[in-house]
Amino acid sequence: MPAYRPVIATFACLLLAHPVAASGAGPSAPSRGGPPHAGWEHPQATAAPAAGPLEVIRQSNVRVMRILRPGHTITAADRVQVLELLQEATDFEAVSENVMGPRWASMPATERAEFTAAFAALVSATSIAKMGRYRADRFEYLAETVTGDRAAVRTRAYYQGRGVSLDYELALAGGRWRIVNYALNGVDNGRSYRRQFDKILEKDTVAALIARLRKKVAEIEAGAGS
Repeated sequence: MPAYRPVIATFACLLLAHPVAASGAGPSAPSRGGPPHAGWEHPQATAAPAAGPLEVIRQSNVRVMRILRPGHTITAADRVQVLELLQEATDFEAVSENVMGPRWASMPATERAEFTAAFAALVSATSIAKMGRYRADRFEYLAETVTGDRAAVRTRAYYQGRGVSLDYELALAGGRWRIVNYALNGVDNGRSYRRQFDKILEKDTVAALIARLRKKVAEIEAGAGS
């Protein structure tokens, strides 16, 4: 697997010594008549103001790449800013509900909030440590399809001539499109994490899982997990 895997996917294998692979089709939605946006986009190019789902993805790439630019020493302020940008583009509560599966309904509100915060912090820490999808030389934005309050965006990221497909699922809430899932080369992100978390939770509690996430964040930020 290329080293520039997407931000959320970069930590998919961090919690288990032998990660559980998941397969399945990527997020999809019926087309509304062809891609309204298409073409090459350099990650350092200036993005237009956010509008539709594809622009959410495009701007997320551009804005984070400005912080995680090559040769730049990452500061504590940079970490905070990356987390804020990821939280803006991603509905981490919806993502957390997806990866926790049926357990989510029985989790107290405080535990849900703690898990969501730890999950988001790990995504941010990993994106900085591994550079995630932002190591790509360029992005190709292939198609945007929308049905009601759900959308899918098909993209492809390239690094040194090699490419991976990144298919995002977004949901519209409060007038904003936000990422709720995606697939890397056809592998469903949410399904993969759910399998890994299910394996952990066969023996541990949700509180213990949250503690693992927090510990991994601390290790990454200290350099032990990079």
